[in-house]
Amino acid sequence: MHLHADQQTILAEEVATYVHVGQLLFFAKLRIIIQVKLTKIGNF
Repeated sequence: MHLHADQQTILAEEVATYVHVGQLLFFAKLRIIIQVKLTKIGNF
């Protein structure tokens, strides 16, 4: 399967977008987990 240059660019941009969104979701989850743990530690 041979892609044209512009198709490859579009594909690369889509992949970059998915990776970026995935990172944002990952960091958002991480922040929530850290906040929950800090809240639990703070209560004791």
